[in-house]
This record gives sequence, C-alpha cells and structure tokens, in this order.
Amino acid sequence: MASQDLDVIEERERQRASEEQRKRTRKKIRTIQAPASSFLATLSEQKFITLAELDQMSNVLYPRPVVSLYLSLTPEKLVSEKKEYLTAFHSLKHRNLEAKADLLASLSRETQQGLEADLAQIEHFLQQDFDPQGIRGLAIFKSNNQMKRVITLPVYLRDLLVIDPKPYLAPLVELLNEQYSFLLIHLGRGKAEFQLYQLGYWQDLPPVKEFVSKASSDPGKPGKGRRLVAHQQKEFLKQVADRLEKLFAAQVFGRLILIGEEEITSLLGKMLPDRLSQLVTACWGEDPEETRESLNKKIEAAIDRLQQEREQAILDQLAELADQEKLIRGLAAVIEVQNRSLIRRLVVSENLFQPGFTCYFDRYLALDDQPCAICGRKLLPVRNIVDAVIDNASRQQVPVTIFRALSLALDEYAQIAAITYPINT
Repeated sequence: MASQDLDVIEERERQRASEEQRKRTRKKIRTIQAPASSFLATLSEQKFITLAELDQMSNVLYPRPVVSLYLSLTPEKLVSEKKEYLTAFHSLKHRNLEAKADLLASLSRETQQGLEADLAQIEHFLQQDFDPQGIRGLAIFKSNNQMKRVITLPVYLRDLLVIDPKPYLAPLVELLNEQYSFLLIHLGRGKAEFQLYQLGYWQDLPPVKEFVSKASSDPGKPGKGRRLVAHQQKEFLKQVADRLEKLFAAQVFGRLILIGEEEITSLLGKMLPDRLSQLVTACWGEDPEETRESLNKKIEAAIDRLQQEREQAILDQLAELADQEKLIRGLAAVIEVQNRSLIRRLVVSENLFQPGFTCYFDRYLALDDQPCAICGRKLLPVRNIVDAVIDNASRQQVPVTIFRALSLALDEYAQIAAITYPINT
C-alpha cells in the first residue's frame, strides 16, 4: 500500500514538474524582445510562387522548426488602429504554444531561443513594418536565416499558424491550383513576348525572336521568298511551342492566353500538343491601346468563368450522389466522418463560419466542448472550426474545393459536403 502511495506521489511530482516546465516555456516565448525586423527586404523582393518552388521549399531539411503563418486581412481587421490582424496572430500563437508545450519543452535551449526569435520577428514585422493596404492575404515562413519569406496575396486566406519541421504549404498549393497562373503570349511581327500573370502580379519572361533572311524579300524570286517566309514562320512557332513545353514542365503556368492575329494564333494552337492546347483559355486580338489594368480585368473575368465551370461540374457530381450514403452534408456530419478519416473529397462554401473545438495533438474536432475522443485531453476553442476542417483535409491529402462563385448553390448541402469512403456503422 505504501509502495502504491509512493508511486502516486512520484507521478504527481512528475506531472507538476512537467506543468512548471510548460509554463516556463510559454512565458519565455511570449516575453522575448524582438530584434529588428528582417522581412522588409524579402517583401520588396517578392517574386512569383510556383508549384515547383513549393516542392523545393518542402524538400529542404531545416535544422530548426519552421513557423508558417497565414492571415486573412478582411475589412474588419483593418478598420481600427488596434491592428486586429496582430490580435489574430497573438491568438494563433497562444493556442499553438499551449498545444505544443510538451514538444517545445523537449527541444534544446538553443532551438527554443531560435523559435522565440522567429516568433518575435514576425510580431515586430506585423506591428511596426507591415502595411496591409491593398492586401487581402498574407503568408509568412520563418526559420532562422534559412527560411525567411513574406508573400502578399490579392485573395483572402484562412487564419492559420503551424510550427512544424517543414513549412506548411497546403493553403498555397490549394490557392495556386484554384486561381491558376496565366501565361500570355503576344505574337507580333518578328517575335513572341511572354508575360506571366499570377495572383495579381506580372512578370516579363525572355522573348522568342524570329530570324528573317534577306532572301525573303528578294523581288526577283517572289515564290521562293514566300516559301522561305512560311518556313521561317513555322520554325519560329516551333520555337515558341518548345519554350511553352519547357515552361509547362517547370510548372510555371496553368493556363495559356494567345494574343495576336487570328491566323498566327491559330497556327500556333494547331502545333501545340494536346496537354498544352487544352490549357488555351482564350485567343485575343492584339490591341496597341491595351493597358495592364484592362488586361487584369479580362484575366479576372476568365478566372471567374473557369471557377464557375469547375464549381458547376462539382455540383453536378454531388447531384448524382445525392441519394447515396457516401454523400455527407452539414458541418456536424462532415466533422464526424473526418474524425474517422473517411473523406475522399471536401466541398465547402467560403461563407461558412462556425466556432468549435479541436485537439492540437490528434486533430480531433467537435462543435461542443468535450474531451478528445482519442487522447482524452481537453479540447481547445477555435474561432472558426471550418478552417480546421479544411486544414485537416489538406493534411490527409483530401481534395478540397472552396466554393466562391457559386457558394449560394451549396445551401442545399448546408454549405458543406463530403464524398466519403464506404462507411461501416
């Protein structure tokens, strides 16, 4: 009996010591003083993000944990001087440090100090240096000097902070797959100019120039000259097609827009292999008065049309499954099957919002306050459990479609639906 009492006392002491260590770790991370921000240079040098680059970021070995922060800069977060987006960061940081206190306490003191410095630099940047005007989404990745990246976006993101051995890139991958990157090809006299459009940003790529022989303008041999011109044009378009193949292989673009005279754009379209020709979204005539602003509007209209087409195709699929058990609708039902890892595809309206609770250890979700059904820990509150549902789906490599253009059409499914594997009750 005495031996059992001693075991109980030792266990209580161990738990008390562990709790004290967690408190010290949280306090240290919350109170560190921020050094000068190191993000301004990376923000001013912001460049395009491609899926290939995200793959490279994911495949790097990082000696320290990587902080991945996503913030949605909605109007309500920008209306006051309180910088509500900074409040959102504090809340995300607090919940993560609470959830991962045991893990953080097991890190070396040097690694803990590095993580503290990374979080402090992010906070300093948001508080002192960041100007949110004109920006809807913000992504920050920080791990010492090895990873230091700020990405501003023209679309809203879900608020999220992840501390992991690697950068958490699922929201960006999802965004790139949804928004597309457009390669515009201006086919003029003697050259092809390439412009890349992605998430509101433009980048000029090296052109392809056409070689014109003097023989092509020989007045004494008009037939030969015309044949030579036709041959040169064919070779020129072949060079353009080859360039497109290389850019596509490097995952630089997702859609093509051809600009120029109808005859030459049609010839190029016929030379493209099927995997590229099916990416041609539009063919526009060249307009010398075309401005960057007017091009933006035309591209955004094309993106909206593609988004509607994709969402309509998914709605058609849901309608076909409406009477089958593998279609689940409503937030509570979707959470229940996701907790059992049974979801094959997730569809959700961008307007769906619902507070809830989560276990940061097992990623168990619930709409009401209860212990985690897996580990028994107390669940922590989250501002919008829909973000957690989407995050869990991305981690489980489940395809996610966020309805934006036809979000009202999801009312029939209570704004969220899932296609599941067979459910054994």
